[in-house]
Amino acid sequence: MLAIGGLWTAASLAQTEVTNAVPPGATNAVSTNATTLDKIDAEARDLKAGDVLRFSVDQDPATAKLIQLVDVTAAGEALFPVTKESDRYVKLNARGKKLAELRKEVKALLDADYYNDCTVKIDLEQIRSDPSVANPENSSKVTVFGVTSGSVLIREGETKTLTDLILGLGQLGPRAKLTEVRIRRMDPATKREVITEHDVKKLLKEGDRSKDPVLKDGDRVEIPERTLNF
Repeated sequence: MLAIGGLWTAASLAQTEVTNAVPPGATNAVSTNATTLDKIDAEARDLKAGDVLRFSVDQDPATAKLIQLVDVTAAGEALFPVTKESDRYVKLNARGKKLAELRKEVKALLDADYYNDCTVKIDLEQIRSDPSVANPENSSKVTVFGVTSGSVLIREGETKTLTDLILGLGQLGPRAKLTEVRIRRMDPATKREVITEHDVKKLLKEGDRSKDPVLKDGDRVEIPERTLNF
């Protein structure tokens, strides 16, 4: 294993301009139409294309102390510079991962060839999407099927419950069996579909938000059709 100090001398570091050290996929500037993060739990959120990350390594020998910002590209990749004053970087897929998972993977790559037990800091800096526009690239999608079909986009920072979705669909008519609405969700650990059944009619009547399930990206909501006897 090579220590980071063995790769670049202090003189060569001092001669390198930080603005020229940013690899493809990294940036020292942020988009002007970035979403504010006040309503977003950055640690619980899955990273998406267009996200901007704040990145640093405590043991970085670079003399300049500029903030290093890294883009998640349209392909979902992120390039993390080995040091702020070098064109060397480690690349990995960031889309769909949590920040904690990304920190662990970047640390492993850096420790493998450049550092010895480095401390990696990665945080969500900004999201490149307009919160007033439902952008499929930065939105969660819920699929609806059964008595009606379609899909609903949930914008960044927005919380949508099951009753929110049902009310947003408008009049479903007497054929919709709202007492047995099912949410079909894939368990990321077991890769198996978990089905929960909800009495939306009761939820709407009682108005107890604590029992109203919050929808997640990839959920499939089944609204069964009632059998009508004539």
